[in-house]
Amino acid sequence: MSQLSDFNACIHNKWITSSLGVQYAINDDTLYFQCSKGITDWKYNLMIPVVAYKHNKDTYLIHIGYKLLWHDIRDNIADCSFTHIRGYSQGAVFACLAHEDRLYKHGITCDTVVFGSPKFLFMPSSYTKEMFSGIIRVSNKDDLVTKIPPFYSHIGIPISLSKKGKWLKDTGLIEYLSGHSPHQYRHNLENK
Repeated sequence: MSQLSDFNACIHNKWITSSLGVQYAINDDTLYFQCSKGITDWKYNLMIPVVAYKHNKDTYLIHIGYKLLWHDIRDNIADCSFTHIRGYSQGAVFACLAHEDRLYKHGITCDTVVFGSPKFLFMPSSYTKEMFSGIIRVSNKDDLVTKIPPFYSHIGIPISLSKKGKWLKDTGLIEYLSGHSPHQYRHNLENK
């Protein structure tokens, strides 16, 4: 599948919704994660203090809101079968954590591509970075969401979509200025 098809499947899918509202789907051999869709999601997005996460031989510091949401779905996903993982925005964080979880528990490195991922790790060690190293992180050049929260780190291999895209009639001014709207990602993925 192309990155555009993968991105579209991160927006429109037959979602399974967790008790805290995280949405994911498994189609064929791919695990997809949905972006933030409501006020509850934003409540967790804005919980930016860090908390320790011990999951492998290294304890790392993670955004507390994302950790709480990840723990809501982690055990359900652990028993699923997949080798590809995709996620957009908040869902990109869960895609990264699913990637690390699969590598840690099963020794399997998944083909993982994320779109518009916010930062979620705080000062990760080289070992922690290695657990996330195979991830492809696609972002619009001017995407503000990929630059927050400050003082947190990105992981994986960055791919920048250089065009901001034109102001589309489907995109409001705030969405356009953020560089994060699904319309802009689609436009830039179509024209890369």
